[in-house]
Amino acid sequence: AIEANDYESAQEDYERALDLEPDYYVTHTNLGGIYIAQKNYQIAIDEYDRAIEINAESITAYFARGYCYQSLEDYEAAFDDYSRVIELEDTNMDAYLYRGFVYGFVGDFESVLADFTTAIELGAQNATAYMYRAHANSVLGNSSAAIADYEQAIEFDPESPSAYNGLAYTLAFYDIDLAAAMQNIEI
Repeated sequence: AIEANDYESAQEDYERALDLEPDYYVTHTNLGGIYIAQKNYQIAIDEYDRAIEINAESITAYFARGYCYQSLEDYEAAFDDYSRVIELEDTNMDAYLYRGFVYGFVGDFESVLADFTTAIELGAQNATAYMYRAHANSVLGNSSAAIADYEQAIEFDPESPSAYNGLAYTLAFYDIDLAAAMQNIEI
C-alpha cells in the first residue's frame, strides 16, 4: 500500500495490526512513517513516542522523531533525538548529517563542520555533504578547505548551481582568485 501512496489504506492496516498487537513498536514506527509522508508531524511524533516507550533503543523511531521535530523547527528536540541515535549507533552517518543540519539552523558552524566531517568519514560521499561542510568552512574563514569541498561537491554533481555559487562566493570574497571566481559565476 505504501508504494502506491495509498496512505489511507496503509494507515488502516497499521491500525488493525495495533488492535491485534498494541505493543509492537515496529508498527508504531511504520505508522509514524505514514504520518510523515502526509506531513502530519505531530501525530507522527506521538507514534514514535509510543514506539520508544516500548523499545527505548529503536534507532529508527528516534531518527524519524528527530526529523519530525526538525520539520516543526523544534531544533533542541531534534538535536536530542539525533544525538540519541549517535549514542546508540556511533557509526550512523545519517544521524551526523541531520544533526549537522540542525547545528546549521542554530548557527553553530564549528559543530556543523565536526558532524559533516564525521559523516563524510563514515561514507557520506555526495554533493550535499561536501556543500554543507564547505559552507561551514567558509563561514569559519577556512577558505582553502571550503574551496576544496565545493570542488568535491561539483565533482559529485556537476549540475549543482549551489556548489558553483558557493565556490564562486568563497573565491570572490576571500580574495583567493578573482578570475576563477568570475569563471564559476558565469557557468
